[in-house]
Parts: sequence; structure tokens; C-alpha cells
Amino acid sequence: MRRKEFGMAGNSIFAKIAALMNVSPLEVLRTRIYTVEIYPDGFFYLKTDNDVHQTVRDLKEAIAIIRKHSDEKKALVLLDTGKDSLSEKEVREYAASEEVNRLIKAEAIIATTLSHQLLVNAYLRLNKPGRPSKAFRDEKKAIEWLKTFR
Repeated sequence: MRRKEFGMAGNSIFAKIAALMNVSPLEVLRTRIYTVEIYPDGFFYLKTDNDVHQTVRDLKEAIAIIRKHSDEKKALVLLDTGKDSLSEKEVREYAASEEVNRLIKAEAIIATTLSHQLLVNAYLRLNKPGRPSKAFRDEKKAIEWLKTFR
């Protein structure tokens, strides 16, 4: 896990999320495939790199960041799974596990293409995470939905 500073003006998606949150992130961390923005009130934005193969180890690293920075309260997670990124069956199973459910209060998953929406909806139907989880095409609507769980 590496700490990395991002210039908000230089990275449009991160600037967009910060603007939608109406606050700058407290910290931005980098793992092998994720950029994790940590916001006040237990809100986390996970941006998966494009064209990566996600493993359980990758997800566990992101979950460890959330655990460390959530201050004993359940997290609200906005997840952008990245363009053309793949995850193993074990990743989807771990993502829906009781261990992750104990840590995350609700998650909104950004799915911008039809194929991506189908994959995310299949994950939600088949793996049935034991927390509110929903797919969105639009970050603004996703954040508004997550804020209802504060």
C-alpha cells in the first residue's frame, strides 16, 4: 500500500467525486490496482484501474484500508470497477462475505456500459451481499443514494 497525492485539478474523475461530495478527500492511497479516496463520515471512493485482473489479495488490501480508516463505524463505499477489468469468482465471493458485510454499511457500484451493468447485476443477484448494494450509471445518483445511509 502506497500513499500518493493526486492533484485534484489534474485528474477529472477524482475532482468530480470531490465536487459531488462537496468536500476534498482526507487522504488518497494507492494499491496495486485501486486508488482509494478517504472522505469524512466513513465515505470511501474506490477506483479500480482499467484493464486489470482483480484478485482476492487486491480486494483484501482495499478492505484493510477501509478497516483502518473507518474508525469503528461502518463504511459507505462508492466503487468504480474500472473499464475492462475482470475479477475472479473468489473475489466476488469475498466481496459478499460476512467479513466485508461487517465493515461496509452500503455500497454503490458504478457501471457505465451495458455489459458492465449486466455483470454487476449478476454479482448482486448471485452473490447477494448482505448489505444494501446497488448499481448506478451516474456517480451523482450513487452518492445521493449512499448519503441516505449516513
